[in-house]
Amino acid sequence: MVVRKDRIIAAGLVCVLLLLYGYSLTRSLVSPPSAYMSREIPLAQAEYGFSKTVNSHVRTAVLPSGSSQYILCVDGSRVLVLETDVQGKILREQSFDLDLSRASLMQISTASSQGLGVFFRTDALYRADLSMTTGEIKLQNLTDKARYFDSDGESLVYGNRDGLFVLHPDYSEPVNIFPGSVLDFRLVCDGPGCYTLIIHEQSFDTVRMEVLYCSPSVMDCTTLLSLDVSAKYFSDLQDLRLEGRELIALYKYENGRNRTNEMMVQKIGLSGDKASILWQQSTEVPLYHSNYRLMEGEGNDVRFIYQTDSSQGVNLAMAVMGSEGLISTHLLSKTKSMSKLGGAEVLEGRRVLVFSDINYEKRSLLFASSDPAVMESTSRFRTLPFWYPFLTTVLVYFVSLITGSLYLLVLLPVPVLVMLITEKLVFHRMESPAPLQDSLITLVHTAVKIVLTNMIISSAFNYSFQPAFIGAPAVLLTVVILFTIPPVLLSLKKRGIDFYISFAVYDYLFYTGLVVMYLTTSILLTKV
Repeated sequence: MVVRKDRIIAAGLVCVLLLLYGYSLTRSLVSPPSAYMSREIPLAQAEYGFSKTVNSHVRTAVLPSGSSQYILCVDGSRVLVLETDVQGKILREQSFDLDLSRASLMQISTASSQGLGVFFRTDALYRADLSMTTGEIKLQNLTDKARYFDSDGESLVYGNRDGLFVLHPDYSEPVNIFPGSVLDFRLVCDGPGCYTLIIHEQSFDTVRMEVLYCSPSVMDCTTLLSLDVSAKYFSDLQDLRLEGRELIALYKYENGRNRTNEMMVQKIGLSGDKASILWQQSTEVPLYHSNYRLMEGEGNDVRFIYQTDSSQGVNLAMAVMGSEGLISTHLLSKTKSMSKLGGAEVLEGRRVLVFSDINYEKRSLLFASSDPAVMESTSRFRTLPFWYPFLTTVLVYFVSLITGSLYLLVLLPVPVLVMLITEKLVFHRMESPAPLQDSLITLVHTAVKIVLTNMIISSAFNYSFQPAFIGAPAVLLTVVILFTIPPVLLSLKKRGIDFYISFAVYDYLFYTGLVVMYLTTSILLTKV
């Protein structure tokens, strides 16, 4: 059996395109989600316990040295605590016989080399001191009157129908700092005192926002700001952060009709015994019930973490906001299920994330860092098994050949119709019409192909995965045009309808490896 030379050349070109796809796939899989964060590093697995969707069941806190952090995680009826450095190395690990799986909220209050303190609420509000050296637990019932609480270090504020109360080691009894029921509040402390942002009901369409500054040493509170704001956008306070002489507040409004959460960022300036709104801006994000966490900003901007839809799955992203609105967004994770934020800290000047995927039987704790060494080590090709891109490349090519038949149904009728019309009206009168006819049909085929290709790559959703080395759409379109030349050269020995059949087959084989495979991957494989 003699194999024709044109088929050998065609098979070689297809192999080159498959190698390009395999390289592009591998590079995409091992690349970090963005320049701001590395790929994930597995830390440990833990049992979900009562619920796997409670946002507070994974917490983090930085140790005083600033070089390591504690990760506290519900592990069934126990608690798992890890100490990790900026590169995700586990320095210490301890398991405690403490059931927090039914805790509606838990927060790390203190962190030291000896252990950590934890506030949590179940049937009452408790404090647990966990020793990392001995594994011992000291449990203290603080109050059974707390419906909700927030803390910063040793300072704790809890609320109920009677108002907000401060619990502090210097006082034997809770101290009331705000009378009456509140909708939401957050607490953040500096050295001498604490700021409390309170939202309480005022009327049907407005709420009252108040900022208090309380000094625990004398338990004296000063109202820095009090004003009416829209109940629609300011009722659900997600996070509060203190940066210098400015408070940063993050609010969420759930828009069920549009399936979005509208996030409102508010910057409050502090000056003596007064506070004022510097600016506030909003942006829409996908509708997910997640931890929305403020991060440290740069200059005048504000940054927060949210969940978003990506080509990989539901992942974490960072929004950068300024006084004029949304500046940019950056992906922070790229797992294939649903990433859920546990904590975001700064270790040795580098951002670190702790998160988990909730679609597994156990909670998989994952770590990511902006440390350059971590970003490099998690982006090497050898971190991915060779067989995965190889088998995926072969599978996707054959699937694309089948699914790409829709492309042929749109493409082929136009050149065939032009061929029939020109044959009847023009070429039947010529003695040697084949060269001119073949040239015309090739040009028409290529023109329709370019139009269809431009429609495909213009959609960010349908063409999110692209060939390596080919970035701008104009470059890809140029390459698609150049790849029209090989099918022409491989079909020169034929004329008329035989030429076009040969040309169309070769062209489709090459086009599949250059465009259709990437389209198929963008739509299907990244969702598996």
